[in-house]
Amino acid sequence: MLSPERLSDKLRTPTMKWVWIGLSAIPALRIYYVREMVAALMIFTILFVAGAIVVLVLFLLDLASQRLLSWAEGGVLRAAGCAVKGWRSLVTKGASVDQFTIPDKRVQASKALQEPTR
Repeated sequence: MLSPERLSDKLRTPTMKWVWIGLSAIPALRIYYVREMVAALMIFTILFVAGAIVVLVLFLLDLASQRLLSWAEGGVLRAAGCAVKGWRSLVTKGASVDQFTIPDKRVQASKALQEPTR
């Protein structure tokens, strides 16, 4: 068994100095590893949150477009019905300028005054 004085002398040799430096480096390396893992966790958390925000925005846009389409469907069906009726009348009767003009009461009244009465 070594005496405390002799152990103290062995611990002060240059070789043991490097051993102590190496042993003290192990916790420092572990602390560095933990810091590196925490940094990686923060980076991946930020990327995950950014991806989740993109998915949420796309989901909300899809939901809004579905509601908009269901709201506009009735008007589109009526407009399509009118277009079909107009197309059928063009095909069967032929096109005239009066079908494409919006009737104005003042114009009709002035035409009525200009036409000779029979």
